[in-house]
Amino acid sequence: MRSRVIVFTAGLALALASAAYGQASPGPSPVQLRQGQFREVGTAFKAINDELRKTAPGRFVLASSARTIADNLHHIGALFPTGSGPAPGVKTKAKLAIWSDRAQFDRLNASAINEANRLTSVIRSNDQTAIRTQMRALGGACKSCHDQFRVAD
Repeated sequence: MRSRVIVFTAGLALALASAAYGQASPGPSPVQLRQGQFREVGTAFKAINDELRKTAPGRFVLASSARTIADNLHHIGALFPTGSGPAPGVKTKAKLAIWSDRAQFDRLNASAINEANRLTSVIRSNDQTAIRTQMRALGGACKSCHDQFRVAD
């Protein structure tokens, strides 16, 4: 009888451990994901601006940073699902207008993506004046979205 109890207890413990191991952690929230994406965009912007201050900017840094910006902006729209806006206990700079005027938010995001894609093309030309001009255009596209859909610092 005692061996049956030991076997049963061991089996139960193994089953519980397997169930606990199989459960996935909840992972980052949409707010955390988009904050991470925007931090990467900010870091890439800084890297490009830092390179443009040099006499001979590094093309690899410029190109990889521009690609980071374009890739992250491409995924941003999906990181604003319904219910991920300002709420008690949620720290976000996203305004409720993102969800109430989603069409405008998506248009502005598409504009920023377009400008970021142009930047990646302009960087291939290695024309520093054109790169600076396109950085201003991209910055303006980002600013227009921030002005409308982000709480000011």
